[in-house]
Amino acid sequence: MKDQIDSLAVIIETGSTKDARAAITSLTSCEDKPKVFELLISYLKHNSLYIRGDAAKKLGSFTEYQGAILPLIEALGDEEDWVVTNAANTLGYFKDERAVEPLFMLFFREDDPTRMRHYYARESLIAIGGEKVVEFALKDMKSESPNRNTILLLGDLAEERAIESLIARLDKMCSTSVYSLSKIGGDKASKALQRSLHKVLIHGSTHGYKIELINALARLEYDESIETIIKALKVRNEDVKISAIQALGKFGGDRSIEALKRLRKNKSKKVKQAVNKLLD
Repeated sequence: MKDQIDSLAVIIETGSTKDARAAITSLTSCEDKPKVFELLISYLKHNSLYIRGDAAKKLGSFTEYQGAILPLIEALGDEEDWVVTNAANTLGYFKDERAVEPLFMLFFREDDPTRMRHYYARESLIAIGGEKVVEFALKDMKSESPNRNTILLLGDLAEERAIESLIARLDKMCSTSVYSLSKIGGDKASKALQRSLHKVLIHGSTHGYKIELINALARLEYDESIETIIKALKVRNEDVKISAIQALGKFGGDRSIEALKRLRKNKSKKVKQAVNKLLD
């Protein structure tokens, strides 16, 4: 088995990128896990970004080795997206609190055009969980401009202590706060979302924000919002109307059906199709 590991190590160092990456995969199936682990850690410093990234990914199968935590945290500072995203994702498997702050710091790195680093950092923080994660998130929420990933994280964690801060951001038409309040749920969050929809129907907002509020209330199945959503049917924008139609279809009941029937003669073909799909 040692000969096999040594042979694979040679391929990783001298073979083509394709062969080297295949060898990394084969390496993880070898029985001498301590030796394989040692090699994977060393490959986090390899000159090939693909080998570094693949090594970070494969370390997810070695969660019994806590010695991986600090090297993976260091890999978060790599310049290559493939390395950083894999390191961020793998740290979630270890569920070690030492990774909490470094993962949070990824939220504030702007060199992430695809947002995948942010996504995997958030997913790993959810996996780690615990009070330390919540403390970091709530601290950021007290800042003048909380990071959008912090807001999303609090929703994914269903952290009720964030409700007041999230509600306060609805006045700024914060879409991520709408999402997180709908994930946390409860009467307080639902009422705040309904009030926000009522307000933007009067004072205006982007059509996208109206749709997000309507969809959030539908996800929460907050019956008390039916009348407000019916008012959204008066918005001229087709997409807003259709979102309201779909929400009312989800709620059901006489009041919703009555409002939907009135739209059967709407000039918009798409609106009529959406209504007929629910009523026929």
